[in-house]
Amino acid sequence: MRETNHARDEADVRCRLEPTTSNPLVPHLLVDPDNDRGICHDFLSEAVRRFGEDESIRDALVDAYEEISRQMAQMTMIDDFKPYVLVSCPRPIWR
Repeated sequence: MRETNHARDEADVRCRLEPTTSNPLVPHLLVDPDNDRGICHDFLSEAVRRFGEDESIRDALVDAYEEISRQMAQMTMIDDFKPYVLVSCPRPIWR
């Protein structure tokens, strides 16, 4: 019976953590920048530099990070929160 409870707990965690976002940037921000699906730091740096030129860039990134924050707020210590922490502490992009 112990295995059954453990399997159910793991399934509950997976269901709770599956991305349910309408923001297409979120899954890419949560992936390592070196991964083909990730967003590299140079791209993010350039996007931040263009905030003054195009507010939609800023809005898209802010919306994505707000969604990441909402998802992380629902996590516990047993969840896989590492990608969420790493996305909040990338190499500085505001220089």
